[in-house]
Amino acid sequence: VYNPISNGGGKENIWRVLTHNEWRHLLCKRKNASKLFTFATVAGVKGLIILPDDWQKPAGAKLELSINKGMKYVGDDEYINNVAKTSFYDHNILSINNWRILEVNGAVFLPAAGGRDYSNVFEDQVCGFYWSSTHVGTLEAYMVGFSAGNFVASDLELRSCGFSVRLVRVVKNQ
Repeated sequence: VYNPISNGGGKENIWRVLTHNEWRHLLCKRKNASKLFTFATVAGVKGLIILPDDWQKPAGAKLELSINKGMKYVGDDEYINNVAKTSFYDHNILSINNWRILEVNGAVFLPAAGGRDYSNVFEDQVCGFYWSSTHVGTLEAYMVGFSAGNFVASDLELRSCGFSVRLVRVVKNQ
């Protein structure tokens, strides 16, 4: 089932959700993927920061990559916390001003917004669950899930779960 997004100038297909393969590419398969994300707390909100392919830390910005803090890619689109540590969200505590510097330079923040199962909200500020646009049959779809120190870029879940979506659009380089 396709539901057009009507924002973005009132035209369909400007904004969309990443496919399963696009999430996998972004988080695991692109060159230096493990060096292009990090866990953080931004202005008091825990989550995952994804960096662009051509990332160079801007002057004055504070940011430590997760791979430098014990994250390890174990294959099957999964990273694990390889160091006994309570929360990877704590190794980047960023102010809103620091975040603005990162955002202007292409960083994207995915809050650990938790999820919903029927009427129950769960794991808010603990885990992030984000849908892909790729479904399997009528009951399941692929999603990305992360928690304090590990994440899976490819997992199937029931489509009845309430997870976040991250809208994207194609932007031509100028």
